[in-house]
Amino acid sequence: MSMITLRNVSKCVKDGENHLQILNGIDLNIDQGDLVSVVGKSGSGKTTLLTILSLLDIDFDGTYIFLDQDIKKLSKKKVFELRSR
Repeated sequence: MSMITLRNVSKCVKDGENHLQILNGIDLNIDQGDLVSVVGKSGSGKTTLLTILSLLDIDFDGTYIFLDQDIKKLSKKKVFELRSR
């Protein structure tokens, strides 16, 4: 069983009139006990990915399953409770 599953996760931010694609179609599975590193050049979206994984940012496209729960279907209160654990 995967602890974390991302499917087709994308993040776009608006910068004035322009839209900046930060993440594009990320797929990831992390099982309990896995050791994971996030590496990449500056500006590649590492911090954005980590804020999504840590439930600090839930405004993204795609699916994030955490402990068999679809994050997008949870109330903000439940997301806060998961984050605080």
